[in-house]
Amino acid sequence: MALDMDQLRRIFYEECRENLEILERELLALDPNGDVDLDIINTIFRAAHSIKGGGATFNLNEISQFTHVMETLLDEAREGKRRLDASTIDLLLKGGDCINSMLVAYESDTDFDHALRDALTEQLNELLNGGASGANSDAAVTGAESEISDGDASNEGEWQILFTPHKEMFFSGNDPVRILRELFDLGAHCEIECIQDKLPVLGDLEPEMCFLSWKISVDGHVEKARSKRYSNG
Repeated sequence: MALDMDQLRRIFYEECRENLEILERELLALDPNGDVDLDIINTIFRAAHSIKGGGATFNLNEISQFTHVMETLLDEAREGKRRLDASTIDLLLKGGDCINSMLVAYESDTDFDHALRDALTEQLNELLNGGASGANSDAAVTGAESEISDGDASNEGEWQILFTPHKEMFFSGNDPVRILRELFDLGAHCEIECIQDKLPVLGDLEPEMCFLSWKISVDGHVEKARSKRYSNG
């Protein structure tokens, strides 16, 4: 007999608790003053990733969205962009406790401490916004101008746009294909080159993350105001 959604959700609750135990145990095993242990960091990341994915699958959005912020910070740590110091480890441990309280609330159809969740989310975002990347940005779009006049139709230059989304772009509801299509809709000559140098090997590929970026050349006949809409994000 096929499992119903309630049974599947109960299985997720059990797996979520197992992953929370892994998260806590491995965070406590980290030495904030010692050498970086990527094996431990990767284990912690995978635990958070599983919790986030399961939460999204069962529409437990409070868990999924909160864990996503923790996962983003852990992703920076495993990529060498951030060191997990004692205060960050403590914050992640508190985050694990918060996830557990949300899990209990979902199981018992009760409420949890929203103020605590919001305070922890703010602290995590402050860390992220002060680091190498921001957790709440939809997409980082940078533009560089080359041989540009102020919308002079006789100019033979072009706009050079480097479109580099954050890896978490899809979680914000944005679609790079839609953005690229809108550039084509400007009615000008448009060339797009896909940059794949950050694309991981197949075994490490996370399908919900964006690893691609694009170099775009738009004909200089496009009015400056219309082009800057995209080059400035």
